[in-house]
Amino acid sequence: MDAIFNIEANNTFQMALEEMFKQNHAAQCLNKEIASNVIELAKEDLRNLLIRADFDTEKVSEQILSSNWNQDRAEQFVSLLKERKSELFQSIITHHNSGYGDTVMDFMWTVKLVLGTSESKVIRYPLTQMVLSTVNSNGQSKQKLYEMNKEALLLLINNLETGLDGTL
Repeated sequence: MDAIFNIEANNTFQMALEEMFKQNHAAQCLNKEIASNVIELAKEDLRNLLIRADFDTEKVSEQILSSNWNQDRAEQFVSLLKERKSELFQSIITHHNSGYGDTVMDFMWTVKLVLGTSESKVIRYPLTQMVLSTVNSNGQSKQKLYEMNKEALLLLINNLETGLDGTL
C-alpha cells in the first residue's frame, strides 16, 4: 500500500482510496490519473492485511495508524475502512469464490403456468424461471436464465438442502 500513500496530490489520493474500496474483486481501474497496477497492488495488500488480522478491522486500523505513512491519510484510510467494512468483506468473499468459477451474486425467480390447447387435449404445467446474476474472477457480470419444471425444481431444492446439511 506504499504506492497509495505515496501519491502526491491529496485529491488523487482520495480518488485512489475510493477506487480501492469500490469493488475489491474487480480487476480494472477506471480513473486515468491513477495507474491500475497501483490500485490492484493496494487491493491485494488490503486483502492480505485483513486475512492476516483475521478480518479484525481494529487490528488493521492500529497497524495502519502506527505505520510511517502520513497520519491524516492513514486516518482517512481507517475511516473509509470502517465505513465500508461490510461491503469490503462481501467483496473479498466474492473475489475468493470467483476464483473457482462464476459466483452467484443475486437471483430472481418466477413461477408460471403454461397453458396450451389443441383439438385433442389441454396442456397445463407449471414452469419456474430463475435468473442468476453471476460475477467471474475478472469482475464481469452475467445473467443466466434457467427454466425448469416442477420435478427439476424439487431436485434442485433437495440438492441445496443436502449441501446445507453437509455444512451444518
